[in-house]
Amino acid sequence: MHPAGSEPSDETAGRIIAACGIAACRIDFLASGVQSLVWVVETREQRYALRIASPASPEPPSYESEFGIRQCLADLGGRVSRPVRTNRDVESEFPFDWSLDEFVDGSPDPAGQLTAAACRDLGRTLALLHRLPVEGYGPLENRRDRIVGQSMSFRDGIRSRLERPWPFSGESLDFHPIASVAPDLLGKIRPLEPEMLALEGRPSRMSVIHSDLHAGQLAPSNGRLAALLDFGDALIGPPAWDIGSFAYFHGWEMSGQPSWRRMPGLNDVKKHGMRRGCLRHYSRPSSLCARSPATNRGVCAERCDIYGRICSPPIAQTTRIVG
Repeated sequence: MHPAGSEPSDETAGRIIAACGIAACRIDFLASGVQSLVWVVETREQRYALRIASPASPEPPSYESEFGIRQCLADLGGRVSRPVRTNRDVESEFPFDWSLDEFVDGSPDPAGQLTAAACRDLGRTLALLHRLPVEGYGPLENRRDRIVGQSMSFRDGIRSRLERPWPFSGESLDFHPIASVAPDLLGKIRPLEPEMLALEGRPSRMSVIHSDLHAGQLAPSNGRLAALLDFGDALIGPPAWDIGSFAYFHGWEMSGQPSWRRMPGLNDVKKHGMRRGCLRHYSRPSSLCARSPATNRGVCAERCDIYGRICSPPIAQTTRIVG
């Protein structure tokens, strides 16, 4: 039993489930995170996951924007937990925001080991995520009807998500923390500045991205990806961020390619990529920009190259530049 008090309790969870009109056989406290406390709700037909906002969280949860994203992905066949309701869908008032989702039979692997099939499932889900229509930049407004960034410019958006993101922070690379942590990398990083700054003038190349693809966000089950979890850090930015994020946490071999520099497009990634490649089943539709599909694949690979080279293994062992 979760202890009652100022935080949501088992009683709180029971009242929420009753307000949803669900006849629960049992409700068990599962876990506590930075933003939410989680209960498992069992009925005779199925199980649900109930998240209730923690009063101790430094930021309010983004249950509405998560609801909208995951509902779209679930309808398209993406590997996510389908949302059911939030506190905005019931007339009863509660002192805490909450979100009810279908329960996913899968759990993150502490060792971060993913099968080839799980990587392919993730690649397909990311492709669906990146094609959803978006507006604005940066962290999302907490709404489910549209995917809207809180910022009006790419620079403001990335600065609202990251701390001192070079080259968008306005400071010289010589004064960035990487200069003292890994000065030997400055010569490799500095030439990337024009490519990265060029992203500001390419609004059509922005997508909603997950941005934090560590092992705890991936729930495998029986060798497949049961669900991509936790869209609380989703934002509007370059899709290459997600590819770089996956490679940062899991290695470039798992992402599906040995060297972006030798690959002009995703067709080559699929042809030459490593067996487990997440990117082997990643694709972008022609809505990416007004170009042919073949060019779009090349553009996507170019963007992945930019972020991937920033998050190369030497940097991953020291500190992040962007991310």
